[in-house]
Amino acid sequence: MSAIALATYAALPNLAADEHPLIARLAERDIRAVPAVWDDPAVAWQYFAGVIVRSCWDYHLRPAEFFQWIDRVTSLGVPIWNSPATLRWNSRKTYLHDLTIGGVRTLPTLWLLGDNPRRATVSLVDVIEDTGWEHVVVKPVVSSSAHETWEVWRDDARENAAVHDARLRTLIARHGVMVQPFVPEIASDGELSLLFFGGTLAMQ
Repeated sequence: MSAIALATYAALPNLAADEHPLIARLAERDIRAVPAVWDDPAVAWQYFAGVIVRSCWDYHLRPAEFFQWIDRVTSLGVPIWNSPATLRWNSRKTYLHDLTIGGVRTLPTLWLLGDNPRRATVSLVDVIEDTGWEHVVVKPVVSSSAHETWEVWRDDARENAAVHDARLRTLIARHGVMVQPFVPEIASDGELSLLFFGGTLAMQ
């Protein structure tokens, strides 16, 4: 019986504990699923019937390598879920801009991308003044688990402009940056994930 790989990363070689029931449920359907670390050179991906991307939580640290791995597995004729095109789209937070264009309500966002001719001189104080947002969150366009993400009040941005601007410009040059107004409810209540299967809301 061919196995399906549940792709994970080196810090969670056996997946997170809450993913283990998935292996058991698949086994009930005579589907063998095994964890496999995405950048482990010893994994023979060609022998899997498919790969499901699960806990690859370091992809944002090495995005080029991660998608080289995606391309390599695909070239072996092994299907990957979600599709490589969806993974690439979703790996950059600019997907929120696409959703906004499509009519989905998202937080107001100012995008500072690497092709911006002002990237070497842009100032976080100017961004805050231009938007009128008193309290903002700054995020890299490629990031996960709040990596290199920080929140700033207007006064702090002004008083420590050199520090914030150096950090901002470094991230713009790397992958680009998004700036959004700080939403207290996200800090206090968290966020909800809506899961759709075949266009039907399954859970939240």
